[in-house]
Amino acid sequence: MSNPNVSVILPVYNAEAFLADAIESILSQDHKSFELIILNDGSTDSSHKIIGMYADDPRVRYVERENRGLGETLNELVGLARAGIIARMDADDISLQGRLRAQWELLASRPEIGMCGTNYEFLVDGHTTASRGAIVDPRAIRSALLQGRFPVCHPTLMFRRSIFESIGGYRLRGCGEDLDMFLRFSEVSLVTNVSSVYFRYRLHGKSLAASRSRLLAEGYAYARECARARVRDEPEVSVEEFFSRMGPVDQIRTGIYVRWFSVSERLNRETIISKAKGQSIRATICLALTAILRPKAAWARVLQLVFQRQSRGNTGAQEHDGKLER
Repeated sequence: MSNPNVSVILPVYNAEAFLADAIESILSQDHKSFELIILNDGSTDSSHKIIGMYADDPRVRYVERENRGLGETLNELVGLARAGIIARMDADDISLQGRLRAQWELLASRPEIGMCGTNYEFLVDGHTTASRGAIVDPRAIRSALLQGRFPVCHPTLMFRRSIFESIGGYRLRGCGEDLDMFLRFSEVSLVTNVSSVYFRYRLHGKSLAASRSRLLAEGYAYARECARARVRDEPEVSVEEFFSRMGPVDQIRTGIYVRWFSVSERLNRETIISKAKGQSIRATICLALTAILRPKAAWARVLQLVFQRQSRGNTGAQEHDGKLER
């Protein structure tokens, strides 16, 4: 497709177990004007063979090279895109029918919005969990990002390429590139979500956040520090300088944040997995412990659920006027 209005970018690294489902979930979308660009980031499993099964589809473009990491791979994929609108996709998740259409229509009708995610449900060993709801108010999204929370789900994103390039794309290597990009994007454009569920986010043992929580926490600490510097109109520091210039108090503070993040992330994931498997008691205990570590997020969740019940059945403007956060 020479002139698609959406370019879907799909980074792949050792994703043979779920890759076919991810690709087919995009190729079956009812929005027809898209291309799917797949970059094999040095996989050592059979991902290459699986991608080859779809090589004859004219909507698919395939590139492979040595491993360079997620941030650099995503920047390269955006550079290869033909469309002005970019949609993210991960190799172990599933885009539900209507996803591309719903997000494209939102961005096409709301020029003030530069990025949108979608509501989503978790997929654990073939079991899905109910949606937690999606924040749609850009102010609440910005507030949550500054607190190190994720009101938008990275692989669900659709965004304007021009804004992405103007802020410098993904900057960090390793972990934390998502929060860093979200924060910079939200400083120059509105960010929202489509409130309907259009995505299944898979949780499994190889999930990045499950296996590299310490690196994630350190990357997020750096991203938040850079955001605070920009708010104060001060120059940012490099990653190396950020960690090298820490005094004893800073090291203790960062160490506490890393431990807090690692434990709360594990508990949060265990809550989701236990709930999906029908282990109600275990899920309740993990949820209570998560709420102790994340009290602000817990209260926001309760308030949002109340808001959703009160708003049930409303349509139209309600879709993008929520005021609460996860």
